[in-house]
Amino acid sequence: MSGPSRSRQDDLDGRVGRILNDYLDRRAAGRDESESELLGRHPELADHLRLHLALLGELTPENSRIEDLIKQRVLQASPDPDFAAALGPYDVTAIIGRGGMGLVLKAHERALDRTVALKILRPELTDDRTALTRFTLEARAVAGLNHPNIVTVHAVGREGSAHFLAMEFVDGPTLSELIRSHGPLPADHTRRLFRQLLDALSIAHDAGLVHRDVKSSNVLVAGGTQRLGGGHSALTSVIDSASSLKLADFGLARMSSSRARMTVTGSVLGTLEYMSPEQADGRNDLDHRTDLYSAGVVLYEMLTGRTPFKEDTPSAIIHRILHEEPTDPRTVNVNADHRLTSLALRLMAKRPEDRFAQASQAILALEDKASLRLPARQRRARRALTFVVLAFSVVITGVWLASEQSRRARLPTDARVDPDRQNCLQIRLGYGTEWSVFRTFPANVELTSAAAPDIDGEGHRLVVVGARTALDSKGSVLAAYDFAGKLVWQVPLHGGRQWPDCNAPAQAWLTARILAADLDGTPGEELLVVAHDVHECPTRLSIVAPATGIAKSSFWHLGHISEIRLLPDYFADGRPAILAWGHNNKLDGFETRGLTKDEPVTSWDVVSVVMVIDPRQMEGLGPPRTTLSETALRAVRPHAYAFLDLPSGQGVSYAGNGPSGDVAPSALSAAHGWAKVDLVRTATRQENRATYPWLEVSLGVYAPDKSQVRVPHLVVDRHLRLQHLGPRITSGNQVVLTHEYWEQHWHPLIQNGEYIDRR
Repeated sequence: MSGPSRSRQDDLDGRVGRILNDYLDRRAAGRDESESELLGRHPELADHLRLHLALLGELTPENSRIEDLIKQRVLQASPDPDFAAALGPYDVTAIIGRGGMGLVLKAHERALDRTVALKILRPELTDDRTALTRFTLEARAVAGLNHPNIVTVHAVGREGSAHFLAMEFVDGPTLSELIRSHGPLPADHTRRLFRQLLDALSIAHDAGLVHRDVKSSNVLVAGGTQRLGGGHSALTSVIDSASSLKLADFGLARMSSSRARMTVTGSVLGTLEYMSPEQADGRNDLDHRTDLYSAGVVLYEMLTGRTPFKEDTPSAIIHRILHEEPTDPRTVNVNADHRLTSLALRLMAKRPEDRFAQASQAILALEDKASLRLPARQRRARRALTFVVLAFSVVITGVWLASEQSRRARLPTDARVDPDRQNCLQIRLGYGTEWSVFRTFPANVELTSAAAPDIDGEGHRLVVVGARTALDSKGSVLAAYDFAGKLVWQVPLHGGRQWPDCNAPAQAWLTARILAADLDGTPGEELLVVAHDVHECPTRLSIVAPATGIAKSSFWHLGHISEIRLLPDYFADGRPAILAWGHNNKLDGFETRGLTKDEPVTSWDVVSVVMVIDPRQMEGLGPPRTTLSETALRAVRPHAYAFLDLPSGQGVSYAGNGPSGDVAPSALSAAHGWAKVDLVRTATRQENRATYPWLEVSLGVYAPDKSQVRVPHLVVDRHLRLQHLGPRITSGNQVVLTHEYWEQHWHPLIQNGEYIDRR
């Protein structure tokens, strides 16, 4: 990624991080604030916030307020009315932190009259008795270190079902918070703080302890009580007032790894960025040099304001840690100190033997008392290795190209549901044209659509399939498989919401359509998924991350979306738009009045609609705007939206409350039944950028006996305004259909994201 684009991404990550941090702080303080309220305040960041909130859901459950913890009997009511709750001999003041290991509480220890930090461990970590025993022994060993740069452990205990750790309370921000607030730290502060971190590691390593989870969020700045903003002067006042840096959370990483499980959460993603190559490779023979690597990442972060390997998925992070060298910090921050930069890169050497042997040696190098260069023997070995690599590079490259061609020829490039067997999923391999069976589902499973998204822009694909019938007991109707046929994820798509004029929230939803497309301009494709209730009207059009199955955003529609297409380069900045069509059954109003902010606009209760949607502005409920609170959705407007004011199917009733008032049905609908949108395609006409693309809207007009009467083509511009009629294909009964007739019944409702004045 280039410098400017990387900078913009860093700015975006910083904004999202600050917003989430403030939100979690407010929730911890007892503020009753919903995720939808947060998204409503930051609509331009809704996609990014929603993804992070989904990942953080496991770490920030709704029941993690103090009063809810009391109801769960994790905490007890405090005998002292000045405190919110109690845990054994401790009176709890507030929740001050959350993380992958559990909750952190500020508390008062009655017996010794001192403030402590209580870490309540997550239940799944304490289910492993071997891991808990090992952690207890290691925590006691840490308690015996008694070093000013290591957080003191006072006690390890259990109260009821809650396993907890009582630690020294550090009144100050984490190093991560300082960096997030102020960016790269000045060289003199960086040197002083990093020296203290190395001191802490040196003492721990001498005692035979390996931390395994050194990261900036586990480093506390003691005494920095104010979280100031704005420039180095404010930063100096925080750091100068700090008595010391303190390293926390010894032993917790070993507990987590002993479970042999890794969840896709913000905590794990953050921890992964600090992992040494040997950790990322899954090795068990870790020693103190893994801590030195992680310390190098922390130093890199202090110099640049970010970690060296930052990606969206765990696999991408691990790949970069194992195979890529970190970018020189001076290319990120031109003011980065030369010696500190060299020290960070030396500590982050891929091979443990190329780092310093001890933290004490890194301290000497930090104080300019030792060389940062590799030993002569290792330099000679590297030169020899380089010669060998160069000598065989041509051969290796040739072999790789041949194998890559062979590999790609064996990988799936497309997927579909077998046209003759609705329970059979087919794929097409490499450059071939033949379809082969990938997976056969039980006979009662009815598949609807499939795709093979490129998840990283490098040809690594998953096979994703949607179904009309549930694939498991949870009602999952969307599933992804790797090339070997192993299930990667499967998810249900029902929303659990109450919809206007509908029955109770339905749990039976089906996947109607899947489309793989690049919607954000970054490497890899996203999934566009159409799903709807099998009984009622709601439909959701969702952008789904193919690697995880998480819906990043959803456009909810009061009707059915029958088809979607992509309009490449639709917007001026080269971004695509989503073209969707189907019908809407709420533009005529609601049976129960007072549920909508919009007046009825149609003469029929169900009408055909066509819409152009901006992928970046599709979180919420589309027209009409409803005030029904149970939906918990904000109103969202497509970029363009139009409807055909004719009945869209048999049994559709005349409402008579459209913009033209209570008038008789049109001659077409009265004589010939109904008309619906059958096909929308991009026309070849591209006269100029302001009008591209033109669309041909193909309308099927049907008699009451379902026989086709005629198929006119309406040619509309990018704003869905009628331009002229296309070729007329006729059969059966003849009807005169003029341009004026269709102009009377074709109604653009939204243009450029705004409702238009239709008076």
